[in-house]
Amino acid sequence: MQATTLAVLSDLHVDLKDHPASWDLAKRAFALAAKTKADHVVICGDIFDGASVMVRDREKVSQALRKLGLWHRDRLSIVIGNHDVFHLAGRSSEWGKVRRVLKALGRRAQRHYEMFCHWIDDLLDADDLLAKGDRFPFRKDLGDVTLVGADTTSYSTWTSTIGYWRKADDAAVRRGLADACRRRVLAIHHPPYEGEEENLITQARRIHADQKISFGFPSADFKRLARLADGVGLDAILCGHIHTNGGDPWSWRVGKSTRAYMMGRTGGMDGAIPSFGVLTIPRKGALRWRTIRVTK
Repeated sequence: MQATTLAVLSDLHVDLKDHPASWDLAKRAFALAAKTKADHVVICGDIFDGASVMVRDREKVSQALRKLGLWHRDRLSIVIGNHDVFHLAGRSSEWGKVRRVLKALGRRAQRHYEMFCHWIDDLLDADDLLAKGDRFPFRKDLGDVTLVGADTTSYSTWTSTIGYWRKADDAAVRRGLADACRRRVLAIHHPPYEGEEENLITQARRIHADQKISFGFPSADFKRLARLADGVGLDAILCGHIHTNGGDPWSWRVGKSTRAYMMGRTGGMDGAIPSFGVLTIPRKGALRWRTIRVTK
């Protein structure tokens, strides 16, 4: 029985200047993902450690992926994450962070969003786009699997750590999956589960202290996404955002039967073991997931 395989990476948090080790780790992860000979590679957001890093390092990243034969519409899909367009690089000195805060406050996140979307133009055809004038959401047919990528960030720097599933995106994805292939996969950045919006300092403390999930979708957005999962028959949701080793895989159910798989530790942030996942999707039957460790 034929099957489609997806290599799933997320949260590389690349910063060539202030944290070159992040780039070394990312290159190893890219090379290992290519070596698996997966049918498609999916990066679920936060490929960069901050918006200013995205502006500076994005061409270096695409060059490395191009050398591996991955920078192509049929080989790679990239979903946008909150750090890619909103946040500051988090691995530099405290004063460096303060300077980036002051600089970021004077910029519009919309400009970073547009730059990121322009950067991934080569990875999307016009027919892939589900919303007029925007790269997200998009749809790709990969043999027996339809992959949809969507943006789950808010429009505010201060709340971008929370996942959102907007009505407009919901409608676009429903239309895009109306005549989809047999199996359906959604790739987003934020982990889809119901949770209350919390103070950012509290969130950060929980992430660094005990690695527990402390981010979630507002109730209305989560329920909308769960209804979508049931309505279109999603087989899997791929996500990242949380840098934890908590399980292999860290997986749960959304709606009645959709499985969410979280792989937010490819960049080894917050002490997580660097790794990525490979999801095997047969034409029929259960999905299979395995984890590949990326050695530092």
